[in-house]
Amino acid sequence: MRRTPLGFAQEEEAHLEKMLQSGVIQPSVSEWASAPVLIRKRDGSVRWCVDYRRVNGACSRQIFALPLVEECLDTLAGNVWYSKLDANSAYWQVKIKEEDRPKTAFITKYGLFEFARMAFGLSEVVIFYSL
Repeated sequence: MRRTPLGFAQEEEAHLEKMLQSGVIQPSVSEWASAPVLIRKRDGSVRWCVDYRRVNGACSRQIFALPLVEECLDTLAGNVWYSKLDANSAYWQVKIKEEDRPKTAFITKYGLFEFARMAFGLSEVVIFYSL
C-alpha cells in the first residue's frame, strides 16, 4: 500500500465516499490490490487514478480495428437530427462483469475496494469505450 501524499487525505476520503455512494466501487476481498495515485491538477483539483501496471501485464491484449473518421461521418450524411453527449465520468457509465471486478481492486488506508464500473487505467478500457 502506498502512503497518501500530504495534503491529499481529505480529497481521497471524499472521492472514495462519492464512488461508494454512487455504486462505482464496492468493498472487496480480492487477492489483487493495486495502489491509487493522486495528482494535483493545475486548477487545484485532484486527479485520482489507480496504478494498474501489474494487472495490465497479466491481461491478454485484445486487438480491435477502430472505425475510420470518414466512415463515421458517412453514417451522419442525410440525417436531420443530430445530438452530442458530453459524458461526465464516462467510464463509470459501463458496468464491469461481476467475475472481473476483483481484478480492479485497490487498497487504501480505508480498506480494499474494487470497481463495479469501468476504471480508468486498465489497458482494454479505451478500446472498449471507443467501439
